[in-house]
Amino acid sequence: MDHTAYDAHAEHFDLLIAGMWRALTPSLTAELRGLDPQQGPAVDVGAGTGRGTELLARLNPGVEVLAVEPSPALRTALFTRIGADPDLARRVTVLPGTATGSVLPDRVCAVLLANAVSELSPADRRELWRSAARRLAPGAPLVVNLGVPGGVPDTPVRIGGREYRNTGAVLPGEPGRVHWRITTEVREAGTVVQRRTAEHVSWEVTLPQLCQELTRAGLRPRRAGVVVVATR
Repeated sequence: MDHTAYDAHAEHFDLLIAGMWRALTPSLTAELRGLDPQQGPAVDVGAGTGRGTELLARLNPGVEVLAVEPSPALRTALFTRIGADPDLARRVTVLPGTATGSVLPDRVCAVLLANAVSELSPADRRELWRSAARRLAPGAPLVVNLGVPGGVPDTPVRIGGREYRNTGAVLPGEPGRVHWRITTEVREAGTVVQRRTAEHVSWEVTLPQLCQELTRAGLRPRRAGVVVVATR
């Protein structure tokens, strides 16, 4: 995993994923509400700027949350979001590691992997699913969607007098990988005043492939809205 992959877009990243999160939140809310704090903390893997972390905590007032995020640039926004709220600051611990490189407790009440599964190689995914299968309390959910970097709707966001827009194009690449060229534009009065372009390579993951991997790890996957939910 390239921990600097989002550096070029970190400044506007949280702003431009808001639409994606609006589409994802209803399914996450249905599957993550009512977690049992006696079964351990919830883990947000690839927490990014903390939208999923905050949702987990808001839905479950008694649950502690571990937010795992390898990118220093995205952790800046994550810490800002958590630190601005005394309740979140009390219950959320930020871990600057990877999905497979962080030390997690033996028992957890949920694992969330939102818009991040394509960041993991097949070997890392298998390791994560096996780790989750060992740690998930009985009935506790692992919730994952198949969102990919660059898959942000091409919808401008206005802040003050400026407009911000992300566009993503898929370039030819090796089989099993998705090679993105992501461009962020900032416009004022219809004129582009800033343009940043960066390339990012992620892993292709299909729904049948994901479900097969989860099953082989000893989990029972099911489709629920726009997410896949797996339990022991």
